[in-house]
Amino acid sequence: MTYWPGPGYRMAAAAHADLRASDQDRERAAEVLKTGYAEGRVDKDEYDTLLGQLYSARTLGDLATLTSQLPGGGAALLPVPAGPPRTNSRAVA
Repeated sequence: MTYWPGPGYRMAAAAHADLRASDQDRERAAEVLKTGYAEGRVDKDEYDTLLGQLYSARTLGDLATLTSQLPGGGAALLPVPAGPPRTNSRAVA
């Protein structure tokens, strides 16, 4: 069964934008930039500039902004909100 997060997903994801970015978050965003550079979407100067900004970014929202124009970047870097809690433990999916 696939869970569709519904219209509140973007608001819930946006709530994570103010969270502090971890080293792992920065590495994931750096991979997005590296892929964009390898595919020719970003030139060398822009890549170097964005990479410097990325490693000095403080929040997940900053990382999302820096990678928003690349596939796999932007809001895709933000954590996925948890699905609704199960209310009936006897229900069969």
